[in-house]
Amino acid sequence: MTTASRANEGLLGIAIQSAEGSAAGTATYNHTLYSGLPRPVRADAEMEVASTSMYVPGMFTSRQHWEANPTFPVLPQSIGTWLRAMFGTVSSTGSGTVTHTFTPATSPPFVTLWGQNPGTAYRKFADGTVNELAISFEAGQPLRAQANVQGYTPSDLAAAWSVTTSEAFDTDGQFFTYIGATMKLDDDATPAATTVGTIRSGVLTISRVPFELIQTDGLEPEHRSLGLFKAAFSLQMLFANYETFKATYFGSVAGTTSSAVLTEGAIDFLFGVAPTAAPTNRSLELVVPTARIAVPDPPDVDTGAGPVMLNVVGTTWKGSSDLITGTLVNAVTSY
Repeated sequence: MTTASRANEGLLGIAIQSAEGSAAGTATYNHTLYSGLPRPVRADAEMEVASTSMYVPGMFTSRQHWEANPTFPVLPQSIGTWLRAMFGTVSSTGSGTVTHTFTPATSPPFVTLWGQNPGTAYRKFADGTVNELAISFEAGQPLRAQANVQGYTPSDLAAAWSVTTSEAFDTDGQFFTYIGATMKLDDDATPAATTVGTIRSGVLTISRVPFELIQTDGLEPEHRSLGLFKAAFSLQMLFANYETFKATYFGSVAGTTSSAVLTEGAIDFLFGVAPTAAPTNRSLELVVPTARIAVPDPPDVDTGAGPVMLNVVGTTWKGSSDLITGTLVNAVTSY
C-alpha cells in the first residue's frame, strides 16, 4: 500500500534572464499558485506515406517547447518581476520605500520559470516570454494574476532549485486586495479623476498579440515574434446612470443622437495590501490614460428583480502617453 500524493503540492519560481539563451541559475522569487504550472509541449506525428502495409509505418517528433498559464495571488514583492517581464521597462526610485514605474518596451526580457509539481518533481523552463498578464479583482477578495508564458527550453531537475526570496501567501499577509482600493474612472475625460464606488469586479489584461515562437533548424524554437502591445479591461458595475451608455452610442455623456465620435475616457486603479493596511509603502497602481470605455450590452429587464448591473469594457490605442503604466511601491531595491 502507498500514500497518494496531494494535488495541492506545487510551487512556482521566476527570474529575469540577463539575455536570450542565458537561463537564470537562481530564482529571484518563489511563490504559490492556484493552478497552471509550466509544462513541456511536444508534437509527435504519424508518418503518412503510401505503403503495402495496413499499419502506420512509424512516427516522428517535430517540435518541443514549453508553456505556462499560472494563476497566482498578487504579492507585494514577486509581482514586480511579473510586471517587468510583461512591460519590459522599469524605473526605480527611492531608498527604503522604493517606487517602481513599469512602462512598455519594444523588446521585453526573457524569463526563467521553475515548477514543483505534485509528486515532488522539479523542472526548469528557460528562455520564456510573458505575452499576457491579467490582473483581476473582486469584492472582498485578494487580487489574482493570470499569465501566459511560452518558451524554448524545458528541462528536468534532480532536486529543488535555489531561490533568493520565498514570498508567502497566508493569513498574516501581506497581499494586495480589492478591499480599500481607490478606483477612478471617467467615460469622457482624461486623465481619470472621478472616484467611483460601484465596481463589483473586473479584470485588466495586458498582452502582446499575436505572439509566436518560431522554429527553424532545431527541435525547439529559437526565435520569437512579439506582435502588438495592447491593454484592455472589463468591469462589472452597479448601475448608477446612463452616462457610459450615452458616451458609447451618442458621442458624449450628454449625447442624445447617433454619433461616430469615439469618446476618450480613462481609469486609475490603486490597490493596497491586507490584512494590515500600509498604503504609504505597499501599493499597486494601474493607469490607462486614454481608453475607449463602452457599454456593449445595455441593461435589460429581468423579471427576477435582481440588481441592475453594467458590463463596461475598455480598449486602448496609442495616444500622447503610454497605453498603460504600472506603479509598484515596496521595499525591493530593483527589478
